[in-house]
Amino acid sequence: MLKNVKRIFFAAAIVLSCFSNANAFEDGQNVIYIGSGTAINSPDYAEKPKTLGFIRLLSSTPLVWGLDVSYEGIVLDATKGRRASQAESFNILLGRNIHTAEHFRLEAAFIAGIREKTIRCPSGTSGYQCDPNVAPDTDFAFNGGVAVIWSYKNLMLGARWTEKSRQALLGVKF
Repeated sequence: MLKNVKRIFFAAAIVLSCFSNANAFEDGQNVIYIGSGTAINSPDYAEKPKTLGFIRLLSSTPLVWGLDVSYEGIVLDATKGRRASQAESFNILLGRNIHTAEHFRLEAAFIAGIREKTIRCPSGTSGYQCDPNVAPDTDFAFNGGVAVIWSYKNLMLGARWTEKSRQALLGVKF
């Protein structure tokens, strides 16, 4: 199931970014960004949260939308002896332009998506380890938050807050 979610998410990102890039010079700009920060409500051994994302800044409307993949929070992985590891989340950003001046823009967006919660062997699997020929079952939880994005010429700076992390963002417009 997780592989299908990843494939659908990445296929949608590629199709949307290609569609956006075709109109980029006529109707706005694209932004690719990375992020890193601190975990919220996660154990001390948790890895540092990180994000990779895409945002579409439109010039004909105040709408802003994007997609990101983030590694934040903890997933309990029963396929590896109930080991806790960093969870993946797949998110959609939807917001609006707050202010535009000659060379800079300010946007705010809501973040909504899904985050891995638990991974376990499918029912009917006997023994300690999962059958390597059967994909494990993954349960997901809602992932929500907000993002603030400031861009100046080709540089983008921002912040991203969810229930599992606070991250600084750095990106490039093209």
